[in-house]
Amino acid sequence: MKTFKIDDIGAIRINGRLTFLHRITELNKIDSSHYTGIAQGSPFTVEGGKKLGGGRNDWFLDWSALGGKSIYVRGIADAIQLIETA
Repeated sequence: MKTFKIDDIGAIRINGRLTFLHRITELNKIDSSHYTGIAQGSPFTVEGGKKLGGGRNDWFLDWSALGGKSIYVRGIADAIQLIETA
């Protein structure tokens, strides 16, 4: 499991770009198709991709703050963007 380091200013690099996080306080990579984390005190998971039998852009975000429904996203970067703007 890889834990992404959220630096002192609350930012991580996603696809080479510095992204500032306001809601996400923890982000862990379990394997290439499964991520977990905590945003606004609620746990979330992002899973999908070819390893789980879908296309490389078939990912799903499960976050209780969104009503407990699975939301289709195109990848982990898309999920992080959705959490930060929700």
